[in-house]
Amino acid sequence: MTVTATQFTRRSDEDIAASFAVALAPSTDGRFVVRHNAPNESFFYLGDTAWELFHRLSYEEAEVFLRNRAEKGFNVVMAVVLAEQRGLDLPNREGHLPLFTPPGSALPSPTHPNPDYFLFIDRIVALAASLGIAIAIVPTWGCHINGGLHRSPVLFDEESAYEYAKFLGQRYPFQPFVLGGDTNRWWNEELPFAAGEGQDVRKLTMTDWGPITEAMAKGIQDGEGLAKQTLAGSLQERAESYKSFITYHSTQGWNPDYPCAMASVQFPDAEWLSLDCVQSGHSDELMHPPSAHIDMWFARNSYIPVRQMYSHSLPNGKPRPVIDLEPHYEATHYHFDPSRPMWNADDIRAGGWQALFSGACGYTYGVNSIWQMYNAFSTTHGPNQGTTSAETNWFYELDLPGSFHVGVMRKIMLSLPNYFSRVPDQDFIVSSTNELDPHVRAGDKLVTGTRADEWALVHLPYGGSISIDLAKALPGNEPSIWRACIHLISGYFVNTTTRFNVYLPPKSVWGGRFFQHSYPLNTQNATDDDIGFAAEAGAYVVQVLGQTGYRHEAASAKQSRLIAANYYGVSADSIKGYMFGGSGGSFQVVGAAESTEGVWQGFVPYVLAFPRSIPDANSAIALGGLVLQDVTPSLSDAVLPGGSGDPYAGLSPMQAAVLHETSSNGIPLFAWDALNYTQASQLLRGFWTVIRNFDATYSDDFWSKPGYLGTENSDLGNYLRDHRRIDSVAIAKVDSNTTGYVTSLRVPSLNRQKGLIEQTIVAGDTADWVIVNNKDQVVANLTGVLHYNNFTFVPSNAILASVISGGSKLRYDNSYYIAAHAYHCYQVPDAAEGYYVYDQYRFPNGTDMYPRRPVTIGPIMSSATTGGALFSGSIRAGAKMIFVSNLLDVNAYPWNVDWYLQRMRSSGIDLGAQARVYSQQHADHFDGRIGSFAARRVVRYDPYLWQALADVANWVENGTEPPQSSQYTVDNAQIAVPNDPATRGGIQPVVTLTANSLKRVQVAAGQLVTFSAVAAVVPGTGSLVRLEWDFEGTGVYTTSDMTVAAQSLNVSSSHTYNSKGTYYAAVRVASNRDAKLNEEYVLNYNLDRVRVVVK
Repeated sequence: MTVTATQFTRRSDEDIAASFAVALAPSTDGRFVVRHNAPNESFFYLGDTAWELFHRLSYEEAEVFLRNRAEKGFNVVMAVVLAEQRGLDLPNREGHLPLFTPPGSALPSPTHPNPDYFLFIDRIVALAASLGIAIAIVPTWGCHINGGLHRSPVLFDEESAYEYAKFLGQRYPFQPFVLGGDTNRWWNEELPFAAGEGQDVRKLTMTDWGPITEAMAKGIQDGEGLAKQTLAGSLQERAESYKSFITYHSTQGWNPDYPCAMASVQFPDAEWLSLDCVQSGHSDELMHPPSAHIDMWFARNSYIPVRQMYSHSLPNGKPRPVIDLEPHYEATHYHFDPSRPMWNADDIRAGGWQALFSGACGYTYGVNSIWQMYNAFSTTHGPNQGTTSAETNWFYELDLPGSFHVGVMRKIMLSLPNYFSRVPDQDFIVSSTNELDPHVRAGDKLVTGTRADEWALVHLPYGGSISIDLAKALPGNEPSIWRACIHLISGYFVNTTTRFNVYLPPKSVWGGRFFQHSYPLNTQNATDDDIGFAAEAGAYVVQVLGQTGYRHEAASAKQSRLIAANYYGVSADSIKGYMFGGSGGSFQVVGAAESTEGVWQGFVPYVLAFPRSIPDANSAIALGGLVLQDVTPSLSDAVLPGGSGDPYAGLSPMQAAVLHETSSNGIPLFAWDALNYTQASQLLRGFWTVIRNFDATYSDDFWSKPGYLGTENSDLGNYLRDHRRIDSVAIAKVDSNTTGYVTSLRVPSLNRQKGLIEQTIVAGDTADWVIVNNKDQVVANLTGVLHYNNFTFVPSNAILASVISGGSKLRYDNSYYIAAHAYHCYQVPDAAEGYYVYDQYRFPNGTDMYPRRPVTIGPIMSSATTGGALFSGSIRAGAKMIFVSNLLDVNAYPWNVDWYLQRMRSSGIDLGAQARVYSQQHADHFDGRIGSFAARRVVRYDPYLWQALADVANWVENGTEPPQSSQYTVDNAQIAVPNDPATRGGIQPVVTLTANSLKRVQVAAGQLVTFSAVAAVVPGTGSLVRLEWDFEGTGVYTTSDMTVAAQSLNVSSSHTYNSKGTYYAAVRVASNRDAKLNEEYVLNYNLDRVRVVVK
């Protein structure tokens, strides 16, 4: 048997050489992983889990993912060729299946690979290598070997496994390979199901599938050997010493009568096993059946299998490097159970350090949405039925805190000398390390130690004090101690849901204040960055488990004063407090500022909401997105750098009118550079049912009564009626579980219309769904998700299959959702409330253009979140407030701050004495770290929050006035700031970029382009300390060395583009109040871009 691959072309020498550059090998002593080409250089294995990368992403999406991971320091990414989620029958994003099905066969054949599928993998592997990432290729998910967790058909015997693996080894030499794929050597496809039902799994007959794995390992080695023979010149010589790098990905033990699920135990004599691995899994409780192997899937004790692997050796007595190949994923429910809490960044950090200090050569990270590349918006590769509780699209979770934390872990370890002398060592820790029985909960509290020739480190997951034996920790060395300790106090109020954390820095750095972040959906776990900045600014941090209102925040703030007073030995009354919060948190900050006395002395509300944000702002932007969806490319081109600057050009009268309306509602016009209907409608999709709960008759009135757009004889009225969908489709198949409840409904393809994004207009969350019988009687109401890739409706409510008879239909009606796009038109407030954006919905005589609904939803919603405060503008006497407003924010519009300042002024507040506004260009709604995809067009704005906190504290405590407010103009609800630093105000530096002296330049490939950047700080706000370039427009910036901080810069740089395309090159500058070139936190960025067209 041979692989049929007559259409295959060999990968280029350049691509193979790039793979060789990132090839992995065990270190000389066998304890670490290194680059094969740099065996003496420190290397930290930092992997990510992207099982469905080849199968469910386009090349462009894969590039976004891989560039993001490269930027964070990841150097290995795991991806599966024959994927778990319909990997054999659902084509990849380019329309290709991995295998052909031979004539007469019921199953695709692993000896008949599809050239087009593997050409796509070639491109991904080459791209990753160019970014310094080795793609760890998983030839097949385990279910295709032995049925796995899905009772899947078995594709392989030993012969086909060998031939298929030889093909992969020959095509992808020097890549790491991961065999197994979430399965074990000894397996019965009923094993996980029997264990889940509490059966005695010892009674199952187990099959040894090891020979299949052994055949694959041999095939990879032989295939790579063949590939090395075809290499040219020096590369062949350098590659001669390379040995295949292979590991094995197991699942949990399941059957206690068989060897535990470690690679080295499953294959004790395998010399091909380069890296010993285990999967500690995702459970927060002891799994079944109880056995000596159970800690393999008790995620809080993930250090235990690492310790055990560390003690294993190769058959020749040499040790292997070890790693936990699948620890608990961030943002993933315990054991994938949606009713249970999620693993968070704290868990990632604790488990990662414990495993590392127990002997691991690195860390493997994962996110539930990312491994499966979950995308609810995809029309072809939407959520897979049976997917493990993913709730958020993968691209929204690229920048979870844990993904940054593991990169910091890598940086710390690589910064230390004598890297290869590191060993795990608990013996030098004299005090308790909280060692626990592996069957006892909360193993994550373990204190771990590691040491090398010149240093020793101890990790305390939750702070505290320890005693160490310096003679054991640093034998033969004169010790010096580096300490950066934060003392964590966790608490709660009895008989409430209020939980809080207090993070106390050392007494030597504390300055008598605290900072407190508020948001209705907060956890009580503050971010590392907030804690770090606060310590640098002399503050402790309070963070409270989120809920609406401010009273839980106030109670926790008061309690924190008592804790801090005792810890620092001061009076509680002497401690100053400062509250900050954005979006929904800004409601709470304003509520606290208007309603409390003495709890906080200063406030920093950011991305300020206003009392009608929900639902009015949601419907206004969704209407714009809906009507303008067909012209968003031209809108984007007009407002992007080097565009015409006229987004109205080419629009129909209806489209122009709607664009004017959305702009008059405050949606930043320049935000259309990246805005589309999916984004514009996201919040309305979440809130339209809330509107219906308050106003049940609105839709009926909208579609039937005069005065509403639904009945209006206009282009806009016609457009909305064209997008209304009321229809039924036959139910072709009903899938149910063993208890008789529906798991999915299969329907024929829904009708589509040209220019209509059907999956958004009619989807599980944008329509009402019912089941009707053959008499057109409603037999069940439905909620759930409609998957457009296979036209399957997966209900989220319980429906008995028995109610669905022959001839039943699935009826959908999106009437309310479409009507909700115009809801803001019927919520017009009284003019006296000062909401000038609603003036467009009044006639010149002041009367409403449209009928006003009997219920006004916005103030009801906001009152609950503010804790009853009315946004009156009357903050407490003596309190100081600094607003941070972002001019690309499409969720909390920039004009909101201007409106609230008018309220403050009307309430008698002296704005100069109590308020400031810091407005930022090129910043949007979302705080926290940003990845490369977002960094192409926006800057991270957390440093502005931190500077505002420092400024408001200095204002309160020392009477030092902050810089003057940003000077802005309001034109038709559009906020603009001047580009002249002398008149700009605020704290953001100003920067302008040109290419060959233009904002748009067209050049030939290979032609040199000269970029010129002019930047300056606003007087009195510090100095420029960073200059960074991104010539390719990828969001990955290269820092230029600045040896001296400067008030202004006028610099040039050149770049040559060798490939055709359109590039948005960018320059980014940052300022710091204290002119610190090495500042870590308060770096106030701005950027500018130009368009470069390469022909």
